[in-house]
Amino acid sequence: MITVLILALSMSSDRLIDDELARLIKCAYNAESADETSHHERRAAELLDQHPSRVPGFCDRFLVNFRDEWELSAAMSVSKRTKSRHPAIAEAAMSAIRDEKLEIVYRDSACSCLAKHGATMKLAVIEELLRRLPVKLRMSLSSDLITNLDRFDTEQRVDVLQISLRRFASMGHRNRWLLIGTPVVFAKRDEQEYLTAIEKIPEPYCKAVLMVSLLASNDKKHVAFEKELAVLASQDATAAWCYEYYKAEYRK
Repeated sequence: MITVLILALSMSSDRLIDDELARLIKCAYNAESADETSHHERRAAELLDQHPSRVPGFCDRFLVNFRDEWELSAAMSVSKRTKSRHPAIAEAAMSAIRDEKLEIVYRDSACSCLAKHGATMKLAVIEELLRRLPVKLRMSLSSDLITNLDRFDTEQRVDVLQISLRRFASMGHRNRWLLIGTPVVFAKRDEQEYLTAIEKIPEPYCKAVLMVSLLASNDKKHVAFEKELAVLASQDATAAWCYEYYKAEYRK
C-alpha cells in the first residue's frame, strides 16, 4: 500500500513538472520582451537540470513532436541553456539537423544544441553527421563544436578539434575565413587543448589553424609557432592559406 502511494505521488509530481515545462515554453514564445522570454527559458532549463528524468519526455514533446516552429524554437533555446548534458537532447538535436523538411534556421539552431550536449554521444557519430551535411550546416556545427569545447570531457577535446577542422581543406576561401574566426576567439580559454592538439593531430592544416589562433591570441607567448607555421605553409596548400591569413590579419 505504501509503495503504491509513493508511486502515485511520484507520478503526480512528474505531471506537475511536465505541466510547468509546457507552461514555461508557451510563456517563452508568447512573451512581449526578450527579457521576459529569457526568464521563462532559464526557469525551464533549471527544471530540466533539477529533474533529468523529465528530459526525454520534454524532448519527445517539444523537440520531436512540436506543434509549430515557435514551440520548437523556444524548446531549442531552453535546451541550450541547461547546465547539465543530456543524451536525449543530443539525439533530438541530431534528428532535427537531419530533417530536410525543417527550415535551415531551425536546423542551424539544432547544431548548437547538439554541440552543447554532444559529449553524451560517440564522436564517430558526430563526425559521420558532419561528413554528410551541406556546407552551411557543416560550417555551423564545426563552429559550434569549437565554441562548446569546454562542454566536452577533457579526454574528448583533441578529437573534437580534429573532427571540427578536418574538412577545413575542402572549404572555399570565404568559408575558411569564417570558420577560422571561431578557434581564434576561444584560443585563450582553450590554450592547453590547442597546444595538445598541435602535438597530436597529424593534419598539417589543422595544426596551422590552431597555431594561427594561438598567435592571434598572444603572439609574444607563442612566437615560436611563426617559424613552424612557415614550414607547414611550404608543405601544404591549406596551411599556406592559414599563414597568409595570419600575416594579413595579425601582422599589419
